[in-house]
Amino acid sequence: MSVHDVLSCRLDTMSGAVVIKRSRVPVDTLFAYLSIEEFLEQFPTITRSEAEAVLAAALNELKNHFPHRTS
Repeated sequence: MSVHDVLSCRLDTMSGAVVIKRSRVPVDTLFAYLSIEEFLEQFPTITRSEAEAVLAAALNELKNHFPHRTS
């Protein structure tokens, strides 16, 4: 499955934000709702800032598949 199978980006949907396909839910929202608390409890050698940096990098990589996005 590719990024384009699950995400889309169209100017007429959420003003060009990258959204979950067949919805108006921005991918940013999914990442914002992910809780890293349980992950950090299970892997105490990982810092919160490291986990947040990984999530931010992953989100940016996903968005890079849509060069004409607005956000």
